[in-house]
Amino acid sequence: MKKIIVIVLVACLGLATWYLLIKKHDYVITFNSNTSPQSVYNYVKSKKFIDTTSMQWNAIIKDSVVSKSMVQEITLEDEKILLDWTFNSIADTITKIDVGIVSENHSVKNRIQALTGSSNSVKRVKSELIRLRQEFLKYTNTFKVIVDGESETPDMHIISTQTEGQRDLKAKMMMNANAYLYPKLDENKITQDGSPFVKIRDWDKKNNKIKFDFGVPIVRKDTVPDTIPNIKFNNIKSRKALKATFYGNYSISDEAWLVLLEYADKNNISVEHKPLEIFYNNPMAGGNQIEWKAEVFLPIKE
Repeated sequence: MKKIIVIVLVACLGLATWYLLIKKHDYVITFNSNTSPQSVYNYVKSKKFIDTTSMQWNAIIKDSVVSKSMVQEITLEDEKILLDWTFNSIADTITKIDVGIVSENHSVKNRIQALTGSSNSVKRVKSELIRLRQEFLKYTNTFKVIVDGESETPDMHIISTQTEGQRDLKAKMMMNANAYLYPKLDENKITQDGSPFVKIRDWDKKNNKIKFDFGVPIVRKDTVPDTIPNIKFNNIKSRKALKATFYGNYSISDEAWLVLLEYADKNNISVEHKPLEIFYNNPMAGGNQIEWKAEVFLPIKE
């Protein structure tokens, strides 16, 4: 009997030592999101999810691995708290998010209070994470991405204009390019022969900038105008690519880029980070945005 008691006490002591001194986090919050890890990563990185009216906001990113993990330091009533985020893909468009909470100076006290549900820092961070999850769920409900797998880009004879800027301003740049390009079709009696597209020429992920061609397929002609300022005629040859179908507002169709990159990584497919998007609805006509359709291609390296 004494032997059993000793074993139980040793086990309890070991468990207590692990929980109070060895365990990585004071508390862990887990939830899922219906999008790619990089999408969640970007959202968390840019979002001031702590309510600045009730808390001091001075979040500092201490460490990060793009689309994989992030460690943030925040201050709650003079107490420094680390938020250790990890983002793991569990399906094409589902990400499991774990947030470890660690008090930098009062970890043992915080762990004991977390057991009894009396930790103020855990309560406050948890409430803010619930709010963030709700906001992000609202956002992800505005679009849908379906991975179609390996496909081929269409062969097109095109007219296009080039532009560049921040990726999150893609829609504004598309509208400006559209306003410039379409009058040139009428002025030069050029016949459109398909849906408008965006072809990314360069994607600077570090600075979140893109350069792209906005254009439309046109009917092939023996001759084309000698010169139109900021306009190019070209051919896009068909090639192997990963394909996804996007439904939603075209301003966020680049969510499909992130899903395709994750798909390529999981399936060991080498791709070029130069997506091609083809748009099948006219945003000016209005309608339910979740029904707007775009096909998105990510070229496979040859």
